[in-house]
Amino acid sequence: MTLCRINEENINGFLNVIKPEYLGDITVGAVDGDHAVGACVYSYIESLGSLSLDYIYVDPDHRRNGVGKSLVNDILEKTEAVAIHVNFPDSSQDLYGFFEKLGFALAPEANIYRIPIKVFLNSELLQRAVRSKGKGKISGLDGLLDKQKKLLDDGILRSGVELSVGDEADYDNSFSLVSINEENNSPQAAILCSRQADDIVVKLLYSSANDPAVLSGLFKALYEGIDKEGLLDANLTFVTSVDSIESMVQKMAGPAAKPVGMMVNGML
Repeated sequence: MTLCRINEENINGFLNVIKPEYLGDITVGAVDGDHAVGACVYSYIESLGSLSLDYIYVDPDHRRNGVGKSLVNDILEKTEAVAIHVNFPDSSQDLYGFFEKLGFALAPEANIYRIPIKVFLNSELLQRAVRSKGKGKISGLDGLLDKQKKLLDDGILRSGVELSVGDEADYDNSFSLVSINEENNSPQAAILCSRQADDIVVKLLYSSANDPAVLSGLFKALYEGIDKEGLLDANLTFVTSVDSIESMVQKMAGPAAKPVGMMVNGML
């Protein structure tokens, strides 16, 4: 199978998977032998670092063979987008399920903040965290016991967020960190992140402890992970509908903490 751009000159070879009037900013086709088997249409939203998916179709005889995945991965690699706005109704469960299998998570009506990691590293908030001792033992998701994962899931759900740490494939273990209370061996805070291109996407910042030293320990570990991976020129992308996280982002980055957009039915 090969991929190519579809335009007015070669559209006749793809009429079984796309109509001419659907051609958009970025139209990509998939070909198996001499037969067109799929197509997708995107618009690139540069200010958000994201894509708007306007159309995707795979020939029924070639579904579940990686055609759709190839179409999505190709465009993500070429644009380095960190999110996809899915312009389809909420009833399109098959489409959302497709993106979730690719490691995306649904982020409805969320504000997007994109901050250079250097700004994050130099922020007064993080520098205080690095200098402080911090509280709690830091663990990656792969180091948690099943009981600890259940406790963390329950705490996250009580905070009003429907994310599960059991879906480890959705997160990057180098930057998804949990603070463990050393007295009762239970999770007390967590930061869950994924990687999209060169961005670290913060999907959740959670704390059940009313103690700044707990978050300081998490931020210190995140700082060390970023430095170890050599990602000083990358960005931190926060996708959040939670006021407390937005407040934290604003305190952390100052003037740089301006929302770059609103994601509605976005897949991150």
